[in-house]
Amino acid sequence: MHCPVGRRWLTILASVFAVSVIAAHPASAAIRTWDGGGALNLNYNWANTANWTTGVAPVANDSLVFTGNKGNNANTNNIAAGTQFNGITFNSGAASFSLDGNAITLGGTVTNNSTNTQTITLNLALTGGPQTFNAAGGNLTVSGTVSGTFGLVKSGPRSLTLSDSNTYSGGTTLNSGTLVIGNANALGSGTVATAGGSVVAWSGNDSIANVFTLGSGTTSFGTGGLSTLAGSIGGTGSLRKFDVGTLALAGDNTYTGATSVAAGTLAIGSGGTTGSVAGDIVNNSAVSFNRSDSLTYSGSISGNGSVNKRGGGTLTLAGNNTFSGGITLWGGTLALGSSGALGNSGTISFGGGTLQFSASNTTDYSARFSTAASQQAAIDTNGQSVTLATPLTSAGGSLTKSGGGTLTLAGDNTYTGLTTVSAGTLAIGSGGTTGWVAGNIVNNAAVTFNRSDDVNYSGLISGTGTLTKMGSAVLKLTGTASGADRIVLDFATNVSAGGLQAVSADVTGTADLRIGNSGTGTLNVTGGSVISRAGSLGFNAGGVGTATVSSGTWGNSSDLNVGHAGTGTLDVTGGSVFNVVGYLGAQIGGVG
Repeated sequence: MHCPVGRRWLTILASVFAVSVIAAHPASAAIRTWDGGGALNLNYNWANTANWTTGVAPVANDSLVFTGNKGNNANTNNIAAGTQFNGITFNSGAASFSLDGNAITLGGTVTNNSTNTQTITLNLALTGGPQTFNAAGGNLTVSGTVSGTFGLVKSGPRSLTLSDSNTYSGGTTLNSGTLVIGNANALGSGTVATAGGSVVAWSGNDSIANVFTLGSGTTSFGTGGLSTLAGSIGGTGSLRKFDVGTLALAGDNTYTGATSVAAGTLAIGSGGTTGSVAGDIVNNSAVSFNRSDSLTYSGSISGNGSVNKRGGGTLTLAGNNTFSGGITLWGGTLALGSSGALGNSGTISFGGGTLQFSASNTTDYSARFSTAASQQAAIDTNGQSVTLATPLTSAGGSLTKSGGGTLTLAGDNTYTGLTTVSAGTLAIGSGGTTGWVAGNIVNNAAVTFNRSDDVNYSGLISGTGTLTKMGSAVLKLTGTASGADRIVLDFATNVSAGGLQAVSADVTGTADLRIGNSGTGTLNVTGGSVISRAGSLGFNAGGVGTATVSSGTWGNSSDLNVGHAGTGTLDVTGGSVFNVVGYLGAQIGGVG
């Protein structure tokens, strides 16, 4: 057949063009489905064509599908490291697979449609934008390193576990389901954004430095151990703590939603100078404040959970709290910044911390003080007058009084440990027939005894403060000991009313003893008591006191001032007064 020359040239050109188009546009990326056919020769490598349904091994830009339960589901990628695959899917009928071997570049979504847990142990480099891990039917575990400049998106109702030290920097988005943290660097270096209804959980005790942003709704955080969110938490959402462990919020958080504790402990701070929440807390388990500096919490705490004060700093509770689970002071100072700081119920326990009162709150909480053994009650009156009417009965317990102001013990306390006064005044009794301490007293500030009935104090008193006997009755000192444990009145002792009587007591001291002190006090030394003092015995102006040594011994190495502008009397009737190194006589104006 004759063909014109022009037509032949057109046919040749068309053929050349078609070949050029084919060369410029290679075949579309394929979907390669694993069926494990290589089990026949025990070869479970990706490059083995027998393992893929079409008999063709995957190449770059293919998408991989794993299905069924044929052969060994622990397979190995032996295709060149860094080859890009545009997605990995585990079909609904897939058994539990474990993908191992050379690293891949991931340019698409990883989806688990099966109900079994799927594990990827090879390294993944994210490319082409944020890549999604969709735990649709079962859980996903990625134990290889996830790298790249793009982000990671978690979707699907089931969990994604990231257990390696990942380096991806594009941030993490948690849209739904649970994100499990298995490494301190599991979430790379970017911000973590969560949606309401999602869950962040820990498989260990890791501290996460990432900044979190909570979306609207509630994000739940759970740990079975001790885990920390060291970065700040912002956003408009709410935070819920669940699971039995402790989650520490160590950042200065600004999220505006609520905070709730359903289980375990939510720790605000981890012992340093950061860690806070701004909103109210619904606490149905435990909340712990743990800072080394001062923190004021102005929100309200409600619920039936407990509160713990830890760390060496000062926590001021300034809100109107209604929690009922009690509070334990383990360290530092808990300052009462409002009348409702401690709620209306719940036990107050002391394990090393101090309860500080304020002008806003001088409430008597003694009825709520724990009666458990070895309570270390520590009270800072902070310039206020505070009365504890209910007896403190902790076996082996102790009491420390600090701060200016007066703490009055109006109950007959039976705790057996030491009573220490470092500042202000400790008043034992308030003028009635109750108010007592059973153990020894270290007084480096001021102690007053003020009872209307006669009482015997058999404890040992020491320190550098002042001791004042008030009230109309007699206080009898009956403590006996030897050496450093005797009653040491190395402080000014004032008997302003009633009587101070040493009965079989061993009393030493270096400071002045004032009888009367503008009142009618008396001092009786009886029962073989031994008084050995280096300070002055005096009767102050206006005082009409009497010092009687009837069957004891008074050894004084300083002045004995009888009268001293008053009408004081020293009566020695069966005892002895000796070793007067200083002055003995009636002072000018005295009638002693």
